[in-house]
Amino acid sequence: MRCFVLLLCVGLLLDFSAGLPEISDLWQTILTKAKHELASLKRSLERLFSPVPTRPTYGDNVHLGWVRWPGSLPRWAVSVFNRLGNRTDYICSPAHRTEYVVGYYNPTLGPHCFTPSDKLDWSIGKEFDLLVNDHNLELLEWVSVEYFGYGEAPSNAVIVSHSSKADGYIFRGEEGVVSYLLFPPRKTTRRVRLRREEYRGDILTVNPGKYRERLSDVEYDMQQMQILSVETLRISKTIVANDDYSPPDRQVALTGQTELHGTWETISSKRLVISTSLTAQIPAIPSGITPTNSTPRGILGNSVSEVVNHTLSGTVFVPPQLSCEVWMTGTLHSVTIPFNASLQKTYECGAVHTATVPGIYSGTEVVGIELVIDSCQPM
Repeated sequence: MRCFVLLLCVGLLLDFSAGLPEISDLWQTILTKAKHELASLKRSLERLFSPVPTRPTYGDNVHLGWVRWPGSLPRWAVSVFNRLGNRTDYICSPAHRTEYVVGYYNPTLGPHCFTPSDKLDWSIGKEFDLLVNDHNLELLEWVSVEYFGYGEAPSNAVIVSHSSKADGYIFRGEEGVVSYLLFPPRKTTRRVRLRREEYRGDILTVNPGKYRERLSDVEYDMQQMQILSVETLRISKTIVANDDYSPPDRQVALTGQTELHGTWETISSKRLVISTSLTAQIPAIPSGITPTNSTPRGILGNSVSEVVNHTLSGTVFVPPQLSCEVWMTGTLHSVTIPFNASLQKTYECGAVHTATVPGIYSGTEVVGIELVIDSCQPM
C-alpha cells in the first residue's frame, strides 16, 4: 500500500513539475532521485515475489544441470566459442524475471549474464545460473538447423527453464550463444538475437542414448586408501602328532584357497550403461602400493572375484605325547582406494565420447599367511 501511495505522489509531482517551466534545479534533482529509488524498489519487489526458477533435470543424463553462479567460474561449465569476439563464453541464464532466456558469461567481462534483456534492465543478469556438465560426462552436441519457423525443437534439445512464460532453448550462431523461445499457448517461436542477421545455426542437444563403457589408465591414490576392516581368517588345517619322545620339531605343509574381490565404481549413470569393461592393476593390500610388476588385466564388468591358491610349509613345535591342530591363517583386509580413470563411452548410434572420471575401488585380499598351532590334546 505504501509503495502505491509513493508511486501516486511521485506521479502527481511529475505532472505538477511539468507545468512549471521555471522549476528549480534542486526540485528537479529530488524528483530524479525519487524516480531512481522507485525503479530500484520495483526491481527489488519483483525479485522478492518472483518465483525461483525451476531448472529442468535431464532424465538419465544426471551429470548435466544448472548451478547458481558462486562468484567465480565453476569447474565443468559448458562453454561456447564466440567467433566474432574471438573468445570462449559460458552458457548462463538469469535467475529472475527472464529465467527462460539464455545468455553468456565471461569472467573477463565481469559478474554478469549478458542477455538481450540487458537493454531493458541491466540488473537482470546479476544473479544467474550456469550450465554445468559434471566431469564432461554427458555427450553434448550442437545440431545444425535452419531458422525455426514451426514452433518445434528437437526432443533432446537442452531446455533452459520450466516457465509459464516460454520454453527456452540454447542456440549458437556466429556471435555466440543466443536463445530460441517457444511461447504458449500456440508455441509460437522467436529467436532472441544479439545481432540482426539471419543465418543457419546450431541448437544444443544432449545424447540420451545408452552406451557401452570402458575404463582404462586407472591411477590409484594410495595415499587416500582407507582400511575398513581387518580380521583373522582360517584357511586350512592339519593334525600333527608327537606320539613318542622324539624331537618336537615337525615339518608341516599346507595348501588352501582364499577369494579376492575387487569392484571399481565411477560416477557414470548406471541406468544408461549396457555393459562395462576395464583394464586395471589390482593394488597390493595393505602395503599401499601398486606393484610395478603387475600387468593390467582385462576385466568384463566392473568387478572381479577370483580364487587365490596358497601353499605354505614350515616347522612347528609339538611337545611329546601331544596331538596339535596346525592352521594356515591369514589376515583379511577390506579397503577402499580412490582412483581416476579414462572412460570411453560408445553409444548405440556409433558416437564415441571420452572423459576422465573419479571413482572408488573397493577390495578384499588375504595377506600375512602363516602357520599357527591352535590347540593340543594329550595322546
